[in-house]
Amino acid sequence: MASPSFFEKGTDGYVGSESCIQCHEKEVHDWKKSHHFRSMEVATPKNVLGDFNQQQVHYHGVTTTFYTKTIDGKTEFWVNTDDENGDLKDYKISYSFGFTPLQQYLIEFSGGRLQTLQWCWDTRPKSEGGQRWYHLYENDKVLAGDELHWTGRNFNWNFMCADCHSTHLVKNFDLKTLTYNTQFSELNVSCEACHGPAENHLKWTSELQNELGAASPQELLKKLNAQPRDYNEKEVGFETSLSQKASWTWNNELKKPERSHPLKSHNQTESCARCHSHRNVIRDGFAPPHPFMDDFILTNLKPELYHPDGQIKEEVYVYGSFLQSKMHAKGVVCTDCHNPHTNELKLPMESLCLQCHSAQEYHTPKHHHHAMGSKGAQCVDCHMTGKTFMGVDFRRDHSFRIPRPDLTETTGAPNACNECHQDKTPTWAKEKIQAWAKGKKRPSVIGTPHFANTFANYLALDDQALLDIINNKEQAPIVRSTAIELGSRKAGLEFFKAILPYTQDANSLIKTSALAALSNIPLEVKQASLIKALDDNLLSVRITAAKQLSTHMELPENEKAKLSKATQEMLTSLDVVSDRAAGNFNKAIYFQNRNNPQKAESLYRQAIKVEPLFIPSWINLIQLYNETGDNAQSLKTAKEAITTFPKNSLVWESYARSLIRSKNYPEGVQALQTAVNLDPNRLEVRYFYAIALNSTNQPQKAIQQLVLLVEKAPNNPNYMLQLLNLSLQNKDHSTFQRYIQQAKKNFGHIPEFQYFFR
Repeated sequence: MASPSFFEKGTDGYVGSESCIQCHEKEVHDWKKSHHFRSMEVATPKNVLGDFNQQQVHYHGVTTTFYTKTIDGKTEFWVNTDDENGDLKDYKISYSFGFTPLQQYLIEFSGGRLQTLQWCWDTRPKSEGGQRWYHLYENDKVLAGDELHWTGRNFNWNFMCADCHSTHLVKNFDLKTLTYNTQFSELNVSCEACHGPAENHLKWTSELQNELGAASPQELLKKLNAQPRDYNEKEVGFETSLSQKASWTWNNELKKPERSHPLKSHNQTESCARCHSHRNVIRDGFAPPHPFMDDFILTNLKPELYHPDGQIKEEVYVYGSFLQSKMHAKGVVCTDCHNPHTNELKLPMESLCLQCHSAQEYHTPKHHHHAMGSKGAQCVDCHMTGKTFMGVDFRRDHSFRIPRPDLTETTGAPNACNECHQDKTPTWAKEKIQAWAKGKKRPSVIGTPHFANTFANYLALDDQALLDIINNKEQAPIVRSTAIELGSRKAGLEFFKAILPYTQDANSLIKTSALAALSNIPLEVKQASLIKALDDNLLSVRITAAKQLSTHMELPENEKAKLSKATQEMLTSLDVVSDRAAGNFNKAIYFQNRNNPQKAESLYRQAIKVEPLFIPSWINLIQLYNETGDNAQSLKTAKEAITTFPKNSLVWESYARSLIRSKNYPEGVQALQTAVNLDPNRLEVRYFYAIALNSTNQPQKAIQQLVLLVEKAPNNPNYMLQLLNLSLQNKDHSTFQRYIQQAKKNFGHIPEFQYFFR
């Protein structure tokens, strides 16, 4: 059984935290009290907090027992629980993972894998409901065979957790054997995880010690403190600096805080963001001093992850929220609030905001309209609401927003007022805030324009609504970037032409989103922008441009070398995630676009082997066989897929397409009916079903399906056009008359409809 292993000391310049303590004793002492220090530890009596005294817990018929063994005088921690087949098995706990408010436990498997148990120890005091075992999916039923079972890919340490819980981690996944040889310089998050490799720093201190005649590092520190001078990061042997030597003061005239000098670098915030963000990894073994977007691509404010106003909905960590804030825009950095070594707040929570914000202005009922000392008087409870993840871990939203109950009315996004006043309505909260603002110099923000209303309804709005956000430089770049991504899901050619200039934007997130949005427009419109992006200094930008050009390799001769290099970088970035289906899946799409079906087939098969429950791999493989005319293989693969996913609408639709291509129309229509029944809200499959019904001489059934479509999506011109056509062709005058007025109202300007209005 292989285990994760340490790099030899000095590999890539990493020397270990024990080298830091000679000079930085206080910082190391603080670090040893932090979450970072305890992010991952060997399972010993000192480190394990859970109750392993023959404790039994029960979950949907599975009894799990936590116990200890004494081997050669040492205490080992064990668990008897269900394996990947549902059978009870004994496992040794190798590592503890985290320490508050919960602790998880890691188990070694063959092939270098570590898996995370879903039974967690709640480390909070009993008075807060802690000191107990609890299951991460206690409200669901996740048993062996489920993709969320603890033995599966989604609870694999090597892919899901390791890069943020250890230092200088390299995953080392072998695609041929599906095994890991994961290595790190330190087990936990140590000094060099943030500051970068310290080998050159040690050389600098040694040379300076000799130069100044200091007998020891401690004496060197005394000499440096006696005659202080500023050294830049290069001088001291680091590639980048995380320090921010600035202060904040209250400007009484402007009634707002201001920084002592402008922020020159986002190095510090981006260093924290490496782990405190929802992102896609594009480089194995990421490390300072790379800019964030040279190692990752940040996830935008997707509706799947964020509420329409940008509040956190799913577990997205901190960075995506913080980028929305005025604080980030004005130069606030993480260490303005947090001690970088203990990870704790620098001051008590009630005092923290008053570092910059005048107590006379804000720490008073005139501002917060609540009794002093009450929950509503706390800055964070109005401006940093949050959500509990992993059962017990409450995390605050870092977008520092003003409560907007009016947006709750229009978009459903939560608001701070009604999180406390749950017996009241958003309208009540809105009117309260408006009443407080009466007669004051600062007007209420209630009712002012907000991107939330556009993001919540973007599919129903014209493209200009999104373009207004994209073009508004007062909006945070992540908001503008999100508007680009949302537009790419539905907009027309004119929208894409309008965002072409943003492929050269100074902000890397906007630039990458603009490039990624160009998939469906002609090459001649986008080629110049894409070629220019191939020279960008950020990997995220280069590989996004290369992906867009993957079907257009016939470039001018002087540009081919750049594209070839960026394409190889793009393929390498996908290799970084080859231990998940997505890496192989996206490479398969590339080779399919390059008219190499054999390579694409191999990669889709590899994706299925790596992650059998990733449905898109199956669907694309079935489609690939259809495109190459291999109907027999298409049907065979589709049957395997519906056996694996008998209740998935997308899989049944793919099976139906294979049947129809094989001219087995009756069974194809039946398969489409199954697809519709499994997911009645998938309008595109219902539309395909309606077309298939009409093609098999069942026009009345087709009309019934089209009526349902028009009722569900009244603004879709294709659905209405087909309904009017079929009802007219089949002399269903009642249906035609029922919908002709609606068609005039909604689509009277579209030429294809003019025939019906004569």
